[in-house]
Amino acid sequence: MRLCDHSPASIRAALPAARRPEFDVAYLAALARAGNTFDLAELHRVVAEWARAARPRRE
Repeated sequence: MRLCDHSPASIRAALPAARRPEFDVAYLAALARAGNTFDLAELHRVVAEWARAARPRRE
């Protein structure tokens, strides 16, 4: 599957099913912290890290 954008939904869809719960925990925790602190830096970091993890690997 090709990752067409870096939205959380597309990142999650591109991950193997076994990794999706791990993404959910990390994303929702960062989202909650952003909601409490009004600082999006950690949320952006989490999304960027998972976007890299969701990218297909070349063999």
